[in-house]
Amino acid sequence: MTDYADPTYNDRTDTRSTGRVLSDILSSLTGLFRGEIALAKTELANNLRAAMKGVVFLLVALALGVAALGVLTSALIAALIAAGLTPLWANLIVGLVFLVAAAIFASMGVKMVQPSNLKPRRSMENIQRDAETLKDVVKNDATH
Repeated sequence: MTDYADPTYNDRTDTRSTGRVLSDILSSLTGLFRGEIALAKTELANNLRAAMKGVVFLLVALALGVAALGVLTSALIAALIAAGLTPLWANLIVGLVFLVAAAIFASMGVKMVQPSNLKPRRSMENIQRDAETLKDVVKNDATH
């Protein structure tokens, strides 16, 4: 089996012209980069879907924050007052519990929509690897 990747391989049986070889290389590179762009688009779409989940968490946090100031607070406050707390302490305890819950959901949502989570990392790594390979091929061809 012939190892064409071996830089010491020297097969002179290829009868293609230099122009044809360059055309084939360009065609291959074009196909490679089109594939990388398609992968990047897919990866970005997936990352945007993940970011949308983060937005949902932020909306849940907002809903919890509103609920903390509204309907649910009145029921808990009434229960705490019935248990013997003064209305002031009952209001403070309930408000703080809901705000902590809202902060937890907000924190989770913000982490999901960070710009660093939206980068197409795999595509970028593949393109960098392809560029390095292309540099090596050009450098090796220049020395032969």
